[in-house]
Amino acid sequence: MDDIKRNKPLSGIGQVYRKETLGTQVAGELRSAVMSGLFRPGELLKIRDVAQALKVSVTPAREALLSLVSAGIFETGANGTIRVPDLSIERIIEVRKIRCALECMAAREAFPRLSTGAIKRLKRLNGKMFEANEKGDTVSIAKINWEFHFEIYRLSEAPYLNSMIENCWLLVGSYCHVLYPNFTEFGFEHHHQIILAAERKDAVAFEACLKEDIITASERLINFVERDREVVDGGF
Repeated sequence: MDDIKRNKPLSGIGQVYRKETLGTQVAGELRSAVMSGLFRPGELLKIRDVAQALKVSVTPAREALLSLVSAGIFETGANGTIRVPDLSIERIIEVRKIRCALECMAAREAFPRLSTGAIKRLKRLNGKMFEANEKGDTVSIAKINWEFHFEIYRLSEAPYLNSMIENCWLLVGSYCHVLYPNFTEFGFEHHHQIILAAERKDAVAFEACLKEDIITASERLINFVERDREVVDGGF
C-alpha cells in the first residue's frame, strides 16, 4: 500500500468542485454585451461603472476587463484606461477569412443534425429579427442575429470550434450597430436562403448562403470604416 501511495501520490486527493468566479461571470456578461453591439468603438469602460452595472465589487470587474484585454476584445489606453478598440479594414478582412473557414466548418458539421425542430427554431428567430427591425430595436436585432447563427453552430457539437467562432464575433462586435437597420433586409434574405437550403437538404447551398452572409456583412463594415476615414482625413 505504501509503495502504491509513493508511486501515485495524487491518488489520495479528492476531487475539487468549483463554481465560476464572479470575474468569470462578469466577463461572460461583457462578452454577450459586445456581441450584441452594446458598446461603441472607442468607448471607455471604467471599472467602477462595470461594477455598479453588474452589482459586484471592483475586484471581479477589474478581473473581467483585464481578461478581455488579454483576449484582444478590449485594449488599454493612456493612464491604464480600458476602451473598445477601433476597427481597421485589415482587421475586418483577417477576421472575415477566419470566420469563413471556421463557420463553414461548423455549418458542415451541423448540417446532418438539422432536424425539423431546429429549422423551426431558425424560422422563429428570423421572424423575431423582423419584428425587432419593425420596432427599430437595433440591439435586439444584433442579439437575435447572434442567436440565429449559433443555433446552427451549436449543432456541430464542437465546443472548441464554437469558442473560436465566438472570439471572432467578439473582435468585430462593437461595430454591429453599423449593420442595422440598413443591413437587416440583406440579413433576412440571407437567413431565409439558409433556411430554404436546410429544408431542401442542400448542404452545398446551405454553406454557400452562410458564407455569403459573412462576406456581405464584412463588406458593409469595410465601407463604414472607409467613410469614417474619409471624414477624418477631410478634417470634418
